[in-house]
Amino acid sequence: MEKTKIIVVEDESIVAEDIRQSLLKMGYEVPAVVATGKEAVRKTEELKPDLVLMDIILREKMNGIEAADAIHSIIDVPIIYLTAYSDEKTIGKAKLTEPFGYIIKPFDDREVKSTIEMALYKSGIERKLKENREWLFTVLKSIGDAVIAADDKGAVIFMNSVSEMLTGWSEEEAKGKNLSEIFRILSAESGKPIENPLELLLGGGAAGGLAGDAALISRDGTEIRIDDSSAPIVNRKGEITGVVLVFRDVTERRQIENERNKLLLELRMKNRELEEILYASSHDLRSPLVNVEGYTGEITNSVKSLFSLLQDEQISPSAKEKMASVAESISDSEKFVKAGVSKMASLLSGLMYVSLAGSELHETREIDMNALIAKINDEFKPWLKEEDARIEISQLPPCRGDIRQINQVFSNLIENSVKFLDPGRKGIIKVSGRIEEGQSVYCVEDNGIGIPIKYQEDIFKMFHQLDPKNTAGDGIGLAIASLAVERHNGRIWLESEPGKGSRFFVALPRA
Repeated sequence: MEKTKIIVVEDESIVAEDIRQSLLKMGYEVPAVVATGKEAVRKTEELKPDLVLMDIILREKMNGIEAADAIHSIIDVPIIYLTAYSDEKTIGKAKLTEPFGYIIKPFDDREVKSTIEMALYKSGIERKLKENREWLFTVLKSIGDAVIAADDKGAVIFMNSVSEMLTGWSEEEAKGKNLSEIFRILSAESGKPIENPLELLLGGGAAGGLAGDAALISRDGTEIRIDDSSAPIVNRKGEITGVVLVFRDVTERRQIENERNKLLLELRMKNRELEEILYASSHDLRSPLVNVEGYTGEITNSVKSLFSLLQDEQISPSAKEKMASVAESISDSEKFVKAGVSKMASLLSGLMYVSLAGSELHETREIDMNALIAKINDEFKPWLKEEDARIEISQLPPCRGDIRQINQVFSNLIENSVKFLDPGRKGIIKVSGRIEEGQSVYCVEDNGIGIPIKYQEDIFKMFHQLDPKNTAGDGIGLAIASLAVERHNGRIWLESEPGKGSRFFVALPRA
């Protein structure tokens, strides 16, 4: 560890040597002992000591006080004065050079030691404070946001370059002026003044920000949209000693947000038009399909009746055989047409539900989920009986939403569970619910065959069908459920393992 270097400035050679020997015994290093103020300045600049012991009264023209002042203009080093005088006039002059202590002649080693150590300690603390202050000053000056600080009277004491640019005031011009004069704000919507955070904070208010429509009025009258945060400056005693404001220009961001909102509104209107067209088209196309299915049956029945009559006529066996073959072919065609019509009707129904699920919520209200699932259970009873299955309903918490869409969500989930039941055992579909993190979370669980992992990632995508061997679905039901849940700002997810059934979870807003 390096020794502390001390320069001694004393024009009495015997005293100077005595001080040097005392310092060496104390463990300090004395790189130089000088007798004049001019030499003291030169040696201090050259050797850069840790401390200077300076006699106030020197024989030459430059005294110790003047030498200390010259040294401080060159290098930051602590100075302790040596003096045989303790009069107020001498001490008063010495104070102007901000010394770190005084040693009155004659002195003893303990006094010298304690004064030096205290001076070194204070110097170290001040150096760290100065470095921290310079570092903070540099950060605040170079930060991308505007920063203004004011004292407890509201007078500006600091501004960085960004705040100068936005307010139109230079730091030099603004210093000492009231913050409310430099930082003028009003509501961009109403044009009315907004309470300046200065008064709020100095009055004991908490840190915070301005309203979202705040505008800064610069020195030349330009209106600038800003976001801001403000906080009081509090000392160790908890006393407010000032305030600091941090703000930024958000004019461009506000313009982008406005344009985006306009675009979203236009897209929403277009989307609504498309949904109405899709719903109407799907609805209108179902009627011709019903007619096609009906007429196909009538044609088949008419042909069968005709062939039945011809059977009684005197025709050859070969002709009868051909007629039977034609009748069978027509019957097969009828089945094919009806299956196609049924598939088309299912798709069109799906598209109708898609338009509903993707549309705006018509009416949101508290929904009694116990009553809703019980109603779905009644509707599914014939199918459940055919599949040897049942639905078990636990006590369910209510939720808030559009009852048509929520009904469709759980109808589709239960229908999906029925499709994936295991033919080899009695099917059980459990519907349960709980409150979790401010939401109503429901689970539709079955003991079916489960869903293969490779299909699970895309399970909620439109027209995503699973293995045709396992389902006759059209790939719309789960997509509709997902759309409707998303429209309610909810969440839907799946947990399934082949052979162990599936669990569909739905999180919806609480009632």
